[in-house]
Amino acid sequence: MKIKSVFIALTCLVVARPLLAQEETLQTEKAANIERLLKVIGADQLQQSLQEQVLAVLKPLFGANVQTDETKSKILARFSEIMAQEFRKLDFTDISRELYDKYFTNDEIKGLIAFYETPVGRKAVQALPRLTAEAMIRGQELGQQASQKAFQRLIEEFPDLQKIMKAR
Repeated sequence: MKIKSVFIALTCLVVARPLLAQEETLQTEKAANIERLLKVIGADQLQQSLQEQVLAVLKPLFGANVQTDETKSKILARFSEIMAQEFRKLDFTDISRELYDKYFTNDEIKGLIAFYETPVGRKAVQALPRLTAEAMIRGQELGQQASQKAFQRLIEEFPDLQKIMKAR
């Protein structure tokens, strides 16, 4: 009985070994393809673009209560400098690798590479950062409008709310 169990275990190992090696090869190939995709789409430029978009959204918040333009300029310049330092500490590439691995098969990654190497794909790489930035700005504007309307409706339903807000 022991010999039979040992034989079965050894057979499983012999059969499983090539399968494990094949899976490892596929993972290595997929990782290399993800790296290639990140280069093709200019992931490093996308990180820079993201930083600029975040700064564009946050800058108005940092000068709203400042009285002088000179002080406001100093604050905004320093904020931009600090944000750039903090962004350099982050590694969005690791996150991108992980997410592409999670949501796409190796064949899909290859398809994305093929697309982004076409003229339309290259145009998408160039246009998407600007498109995203503009969409964020427009979305923020729409969100502000919606929140103002919602707050106005809330005040109409609860008039005491306006008194409470003024007291603060």
